[in-house]
Amino acid sequence: MKKVFSLLSALYFLTATAAPAELLQEPAPAIMAAAAAIRDGASVTEHSAVVQERKISYTATAGTMDVPTEDGVCEIFYTAYTRGNVEDAGSRPITFAIDGGPDSAGLWLHLGLLGPRRMETEDAPAQFPPTLIDNAYSILDMTDLVFIDPVGTGYSRAPEGDGAAGQDSGLRAVGDFIRLYVSRGSRWGSPKYIAGGSGGAARAVGLCQYLYDAYGMGLNGLMLFSPSPEGAAQPVQSGSGLSSAFSLPTCAALAWDRGILGQDYLDMDLWDFLGEVRGFVSGEYVPALFLGRSLDAEAREKLTERIAAYTGMEAEAVLSSGLRIDTDSFCGEVLGGQDLTPGYMDGRAADLMFSAAANQYFSGELGYQTDRPYLPLPAEEAAPPVALSDAISECLSENSFLKVWVLCGCYDAGAPFYGTQWLCNQVILDESRQESLRFSCYPTGHLFWQDEEACALFRQEAESWYNG
Repeated sequence: MKKVFSLLSALYFLTATAAPAELLQEPAPAIMAAAAAIRDGASVTEHSAVVQERKISYTATAGTMDVPTEDGVCEIFYTAYTRGNVEDAGSRPITFAIDGGPDSAGLWLHLGLLGPRRMETEDAPAQFPPTLIDNAYSILDMTDLVFIDPVGTGYSRAPEGDGAAGQDSGLRAVGDFIRLYVSRGSRWGSPKYIAGGSGGAARAVGLCQYLYDAYGMGLNGLMLFSPSPEGAAQPVQSGSGLSSAFSLPTCAALAWDRGILGQDYLDMDLWDFLGEVRGFVSGEYVPALFLGRSLDAEAREKLTERIAAYTGMEAEAVLSSGLRIDTDSFCGEVLGGQDLTPGYMDGRAADLMFSAAANQYFSGELGYQTDRPYLPLPAEEAAPPVALSDAISECLSENSFLKVWVLCGCYDAGAPFYGTQWLCNQVILDESRQESLRFSCYPTGHLFWQDEEACALFRQEAESWYNG
């Protein structure tokens, strides 16, 4: 109580004694962040970071916000960054970010790519516990940022005794948080974006629909990073023909990267090679999979040779599988002896590092103190799959100002990039809205911010996307 009284007294003193010109120099979001800190108990700190070789100042707010739901009051933990020294802070773009699962804490996008500080992830962290560095690829110079931990993850909690929130109630709680944050911070005049990583891509699209339907809040953009298989290939089932078609280009990319192909292919540029593979998949492989057992022996033999050549698999293994390719089997059987483990596995070692970095960052640099454990993942299984192409089509049709950017990695064995490209191709768009949907594929895996080249490519494209 004394701490709250002291904060109130300090705010009164500043507003009562400062000259009007000095007050105008204080960003409005920073003032609102301080007010929210008193109201909901957050830590507000001032920082600076070097982004794109320029030093920028910013206010960080880390805390929980009470969000009423049908089941009671949820506490949602968030970390907000507002850039300092801007003229019209109330109309500056703002991006809300949620991460994968689709129910997991937001630490990967936060400390991996978008935030002003990031864990050094090139190759492997040099030490444990890890250290944080300024993020040269952050987008804080272009947009304010709010990272959200869904209920049951991070420091967010459901009403006492209610357990983890279900998919629908959890989505509504995050949507209600966004509405409260926008209202309290006077950000209705800001262009608003939502970024969703991995399984969080489906939640981001769902939030776009919920905010529009419930509150008339239209978004300016959606960024969908590495959409999960549940969204990218839904309703395609594992083991189906399309599932194999999606997997083959990723297996080919991994084989090219590991140098286990014939020299003719290794001498090709990666994207030229993948262009040839994708042409084979759409022109020959998919029709053959449709024929199944009725495919004649000669055609089957030719396809087997091509698949083996593109993936480094033994022809006998391709033939015995019925020409069907599975990324998990491929990674285990073909790349099992490699030092670099592909696909979703590239994130397992990172989980421990990111969790340690997040705990130290929140309590140390940001000064947020709590006895709660930080939960990277929820205690319960997450949500059923969502047909993303249909949901994206609906969002774009309802809001003519909305644009969608889908990003993925060609080495991602967990969410094959060709499946994500297929998803984008299924989105129904008017001829005049074709530029509203962008697809980008980088030479990296599922957690593509572990790769400096991918981070630099993302940052370059982000400038044109936000400013376009």
